[in-house]
Amino acid sequence: MKKQILNFLLAILFVGVALPAMAQQRGQQRAEIDYVKLAEDLSLSEQQVADLKALDEESKAKFRELRESSREDREAMRSQMRDLQEDRRAKMNDILSEEQLAKWNEMREDQRSEAREKVKERRKKKEKEKDEKE
Repeated sequence: MKKQILNFLLAILFVGVALPAMAQQRGQQRAEIDYVKLAEDLSLSEQQVADLKALDEESKAKFRELRESSREDREAMRSQMRDLQEDRRAKMNDILSEEQLAKWNEMREDQRSEAREKVKERRKKKEKEKDEKE
C-alpha cells in the first residue's frame, strides 16, 4: 500500500513538473512554425527571418520589462507601449520590402478580423446560455 501511495505521489510530481515544460516547448514549436509559415507567405530570406526573430526577442524583452516596471502607472505604460510598437514597426519597415510589408499588414488584418469574429461568437454563446438559464 505504501508503495502504491509513493508511486502515486511520484506520478503527480512528475505531471506537475512535466506539463509546464511540455507547454513551453509546444509554445516554442508554434513560434517556429509561425516563422516558417511567415517565411513562406512573405517569401522571406533567411537573413530576414533571423532579423525578425531577433526583433521579436528584443520586443518581448522590452515589453516584459515595461510591464514589470510600470505596474502602478497604467497610462504611462500604455504610452510607452505605443512608443515601443511604433519603434518595432519602423524596424520591420527596414527588414521587409514594400511588397512583403503590404502582405504582412494584410495578413495581420485578416487575423484581427478572425479574432473579432471569435469574440462576437463567444458573446452570442454567453448571451444564449444566460437566456436559457432565465
